[in-house]
Amino acid sequence: MLCGQSTAATATTLDAGVALLAQEHVDAVVAPTVGLDWRLDAVRTTLRASGGATIASADRWAIQGAGAGSRFFGPSYAPREIGAAVSVVRLLGAPTTGIASVLARQQFNGRSSGGWAGGSVGVAARGHRDVAPVVALDGALWRRGELWRTTLAVSGLTAWIDSARAAGEPPATRFSALDVVGSVEWREPRFELAAALGVRGSTWGEGGPRAATSALALVSATVPLRPGVALVGSAGNQYTDPLRGVPAVRHFALALRIRPSALGANAPRRPRAPPDTIGTGSGVPGVARPTTLEVLGAEAEGRTVRVSAPGARRVELRSDATGWQSVDLARRGDYWEALVPLGSGTHHVMLRVDEGEWAPPGNLPTVEDDFGSRVGLLVVP
Repeated sequence: MLCGQSTAATATTLDAGVALLAQEHVDAVVAPTVGLDWRLDAVRTTLRASGGATIASADRWAIQGAGAGSRFFGPSYAPREIGAAVSVVRLLGAPTTGIASVLARQQFNGRSSGGWAGGSVGVAARGHRDVAPVVALDGALWRRGELWRTTLAVSGLTAWIDSARAAGEPPATRFSALDVVGSVEWREPRFELAAALGVRGSTWGEGGPRAATSALALVSATVPLRPGVALVGSAGNQYTDPLRGVPAVRHFALALRIRPSALGANAPRRPRAPPDTIGTGSGVPGVARPTTLEVLGAEAEGRTVRVSAPGARRVELRSDATGWQSVDLARRGDYWEALVPLGSGTHHVMLRVDEGEWAPPGNLPTVEDDFGSRVGLLVVP
């Protein structure tokens, strides 16, 4: 049975905890928080929806939600992305604010580095009458290793605003901002760390604009406690967001993150997979080789995985079913086989031939996992 049909993988997480919030001219407050995130990854489509609420008291609360989707076209090393996004924010005492936009990007993916460039157009609305056209451009460069990833992103935004502006700002007809943000992520089975530093230059008005500069600093840590449960801590500050009417806030938050689909699983969280590769069949160490993978009949201890890798001297497999530990396959004539504890459902798999790069099997659809790597998507009935 060849398991190469197109399908999709979903992931849902729930965060529940408390946050210490502080902003200028307002007393600091400790508030319960809750957040929900859902994601679907198919071969060339991604969808994401999230929502959250912070309720300090009857007269201090905020609710927000967001959704986004993208479709990818072209080769995996240079895909074109077309997508759309929408977000809604409601603060007590302020009108509901929504932003909707469409975007287009050109991406460039190498083995260990890449980037993208693109832009978006949309509208921001506050209440029933304040509507602001919004135009944005963005680009980024990234580089990654076995366990880490760094990104440098630059984005610019202009919105033609009349009355939709932050409290205390002078009358204005245009808001513009330029953001530069550098971030780094480190992920391994025992913990995950992420940090970001940025600066924003913004102007209000035309003919005599008011300029301002503000800084962004965020850090977060995730520590798995058991399969499907992790402790998440974060601290930092966010920019003032005039389009949504959100003030600058400093925070410290602590929450439990629950992934229902992983509860009760035996495998630990995997480290970040090595970067995407393109099979060349060269046989040179450090270069991925073309492979195909199929699953044979079920046995008491799992299922036999058979891999075709012409000319190979060694074949290894990693999967969520193996706890992302490497498993050596044994040669069986023209194929390589191993007994793997695969249950029914969707699994992520990677293969390595002759000490080359880890890469998805060539006959399986691929998706981006939680750590930004492309992995093979294997469906076992």
